[in-house]
Amino acid sequence: MLYQIKQVIPTQDYQLYLTYSDNVTLLVDFNHLIEKGGVFARLKEIFEQVAISENGRYIYWDNDLDFCADGLRQEGLIINSLKSA
Repeated sequence: MLYQIKQVIPTQDYQLYLTYSDNVTLLVDFNHLIEKGGVFARLKEIFEQVAISENGRYIYWDNDLDFCADGLRQEGLIINSLKSA
């Protein structure tokens, strides 16, 4: 299944609430990536600037760093699963 993200809400502690087109909301923690350093260290400065791609298939920062909707769906903690009928 190809998942689509319809809403993203960043938190101050480097987590994202992601709501998908089927109304499932997940919490994804990016702290472990930021702690790894390298290209991910930059997220500490730009985390709240996260955006959703036009088709909802990925989130990105500065058109430079992106994560696909399917992979995030596997990594996140489900907050609610009010799937649309």
